[in-house]
Amino acid sequence: LQFYGIGSKRALLQAFCDEFLSDLTHVVVDAFYPSVTTRIILQEMLNAFNFVFINVDTMLAYKEELFASESKLLGLNAKTSGRAHSQASLDVLWASLTFNSRMVLHKLAKLYYARKQAIEFFDLYRQSRYIVHSVVIIVIF
Repeated sequence: LQFYGIGSKRALLQAFCDEFLSDLTHVVVDAFYPSVTTRIILQEMLNAFNFVFINVDTMLAYKEELFASESKLLGLNAKTSGRAHSQASLDVLWASLTFNSRMVLHKLAKLYYARKQAIEFFDLYRQSRYIVHSVVIIVIF
């Protein structure tokens, strides 16, 4: 619920919470303080869950997950447009990259096509670091 208008709504909202939400878990945020931000509110709510974060790197490909949901952003249906979904996702990725990032990705793609075989992850990582380091050195000088 979001209330707006002239005048304090604090007493009205407190009465609403007391009468209708007393049996339910609810959050009351005094957002009239300038130091209260959405980020702080969400962080406090996240902390209240007390999640245990466990890193599980499987390095397996996202085969099922890639097409599991419809992309409303791209306007695609997961059941009927698998290839278009991949292409549109790559277009969004490409558009989000800076010019330098595009050039690095282009060089890595050329490396892949020159070999005409798959590149192991750590070889790709090593080449990426080398290319990025070289670009930084060129920009400095």
